[in-house]
Parts: sequence; C-alpha cells; structure tokens
Amino acid sequence: RKHNIRYRSLKMYPTEKEEVRDKNHIQEAANFKAKHFAESGAHFFIESELPEAIIIRRESGKFVICPNEL
Repeated sequence: RKHNIRYRSLKMYPTEKEEVRDKNHIQEAANFKAKHFAESGAHFFIESELPEAIIIRRESGKFVICPNEL
C-alpha cells in the first residue's frame, strides 16, 4: 500500500518447512518462487538475489529481473 503496488495474490514461502529451507535456502526458495511464477499469468518476476534469479529463470522459462545486478 505504501508504494501503491497492486497485485492479485501474494505467495509466501511456508515457514513450517524451516528445516528444509535452512539446509538449502537458495534452492528451496527459488524452486518455490519458480513454481508459482510459472503457473501465474505474470510476464516477469523481480528477484533481489542473483543465485535465486538464475534458478527461477531456468525453472520457469520466464523473464526475471534482478535489480542488484543492473
């Protein structure tokens, strides 16, 4: 709301998977994001972490923006 960004839904990585997430956070979080992105009608995804952005791009086959690398 603060930045007037509109969205239809917000998917959050489930916290109950803490043990799995902590063992391989980058891979687990990126897989979660890629799955939901691929299933969405979104045309692009913004990811702040390059290692996750690479996985999301590879797994979703869609365009990923990584502002930290611009």
